[in-house]
Amino acid sequence: MTRKQIRMHYSGFIIFVSKLITLITGITFTLMVANSLSQNEYGIWGIFNVTIIPNFTVLSSAVSFWAMRFVAREKQGATKTGIIANMTLALIVTLVYLALLPVITTAFGLGNYLLIYVVAAAQVIETYLISVLEACLQAQQPHFVGYGLLVGELCKVLLAYVFIMRLGLGLLGVILSIVIAFAVKIAFYLKSVMLELRQKAVLGYMKEWLKGSAFNIY
Repeated sequence: MTRKQIRMHYSGFIIFVSKLITLITGITFTLMVANSLSQNEYGIWGIFNVTIIPNFTVLSSAVSFWAMRFVAREKQGATKTGIIANMTLALIVTLVYLALLPVITTAFGLGNYLLIYVVAAAQVIETYLISVLEACLQAQQPHFVGYGLLVGELCKVLLAYVFIMRLGLGLLGVILSIVIAFAVKIAFYLKSVMLELRQKAVLGYMKEWLKGSAFNIY
């Protein structure tokens, strides 16, 4: 068995194990949330996860798809370019999200939770950044994606225990747990691609990706 084959088997094993563990942590997190939130707050959290977040993160994979292909082909600066492109897109989408937030909260009768939804704007940005980082790592170092899943999920459960179970922060505690856990995962991923970040971004890549992204979004 070649070194490349061993690395592929190792990466596959790490990702498989991490997904099994995240299944357990996901159930644990959901149980903590369900047992700590009121029925009304749990419903509001559901609206946020099922209706709001997906609509504002639908574009997160458009750049990630192309970034992964370019990284796999060992194009210089592809990782840094992908991060810059997706972060630019994330900031635009987040500004739209914040602008529409008063309308959204009024439509769903969630005016009292406006501050919590403002805090959750960080989750939108983080989702875009995680998407492109995982895509770039998947192309060359997929085992780091598995490590990142473990780091993020374990942090989320620990933070949920502190914010929800111990401090009783309710829905705000849920959002903070997710946002901070995502931030820890992002820090881990950024450390993993530190060498690639020293390369120069290539504007030409963005032009190519923009032309082909319409198909990905569809």
